[in-house]
Amino acid sequence: MRREVSRFICQAKSGWRTATLLGLLLCVSPGARALETSSNVGIDLRYTDNATFASTNTTDELITTGTINASIREDQGPLTGSASASLSYIDYLDNTFDTQTYPRLAGSATWVQYRNVLSWNFNDFYTQTRVNSLGRDTPTNTEDINVANLGGNLTLRPADRHTVVLTPSFSDYYYQTSDSDNQQTGMTARWSYRIKPTIGMSLSGSYRQVDYDNDLTNADYTNTKLDIGVSVQSARGNYAASIGTTKASRDSGGDSNGLSARLAASYKFTGHSSINASVSTDLTDSSTIYLTSSLDPNTGDFGTVQTSDDVVRNSVARFAYSRRGTTNTVSAWIELRDLDYQTTLDDRKVHEIGANFSRRLSPTVSATITGLYTETDIQNVAYTDKHYQTDAQFGYSLSRKLSASAGARYQKRDTGDPISEYDELSVFAKLGYRLNP
Repeated sequence: MRREVSRFICQAKSGWRTATLLGLLLCVSPGARALETSSNVGIDLRYTDNATFASTNTTDELITTGTINASIREDQGPLTGSASASLSYIDYLDNTFDTQTYPRLAGSATWVQYRNVLSWNFNDFYTQTRVNSLGRDTPTNTEDINVANLGGNLTLRPADRHTVVLTPSFSDYYYQTSDSDNQQTGMTARWSYRIKPTIGMSLSGSYRQVDYDNDLTNADYTNTKLDIGVSVQSARGNYAASIGTTKASRDSGGDSNGLSARLAASYKFTGHSSINASVSTDLTDSSTIYLTSSLDPNTGDFGTVQTSDDVVRNSVARFAYSRRGTTNTVSAWIELRDLDYQTTLDDRKVHEIGANFSRRLSPTVSATITGLYTETDIQNVAYTDKHYQTDAQFGYSLSRKLSASAGARYQKRDTGDPISEYDELSVFAKLGYRLNP
């Protein structure tokens, strides 16, 4: 009961924060011509031959989903940002599961209080994830999670080419089921020196205090980090590297310390294609990984991370390619992640490979196909989870506002353990209607 009340309060707070952000963008930002808004509704009818993802005694199910989406974006003025919200109502017609309601909220805003001196940033993300990251993707293994993050940037320029930035921050994390609710307060100080117009170096230090709501089962800890970095910019690419050390000190005892490093590169080719590549390692926690991946998907897929109150060494290598043309859109990525939890037995190595291809067959018809392979090796037991998924979809524009789509999905799980293996095939049809002009 307490968790349900907490969920309601969290949804109300997150909805209020996003509504406030939407209102600020509408009212404060001058120049309405820069304001972009969109909204749409949709209804989805899906048939699946294995609603519970069971290895035997599979259950057919017919699922209807109604969705409302809205978004807003402002790129000019002292207050810039974007916000989006969606609400999905899922009804299992054969009652395999109870009716589900999934709200999703996302908002990011920056307010420049004093130009080039003081600015404030606000981020809020409310979504759903699996309680057990290797469990079946069903309502019984799904929980709401939310993070609200507030930070500032005070910029000082003591001398030519020298810049000092002080960044206080506060983050509040909520988990519907997992006992990992926490608040994080931190401060980062960063000195940078511009060697050349396109080359810079930096020295930064940060301190972060993590306080869990349940002190009986979770150990609060502090995270201290010091690193040195270099960055290079060019007409088409950005490159950055940093190296340092991180120390995690738990109130219950048992410090962890070690290397922190990151190497990142992004490059835009001629036309509409680009690549993003990064390699990083650091001592952190699953909540911070969630915020980082929400702010920048190029840092990795949070869905492969097990939620925990433990300190974890998160090592990630990721390469992504994308090309967007007038007819074809292509994206492909590969991600290698090594998660080393300091006290719990959740250590794992994750390999993920995915690709997406979309083609506009005519002014009104499009086709999309997606493939994803994820392999997870649990280090403390002899267990390997292999997941294959393929999606195909055709879309058709019935009018300027009305669209239709239909497609299929096939997924298979292979573990070497017949009890946990399954395969599933589903087909769907969907109608969408754009509400704004």
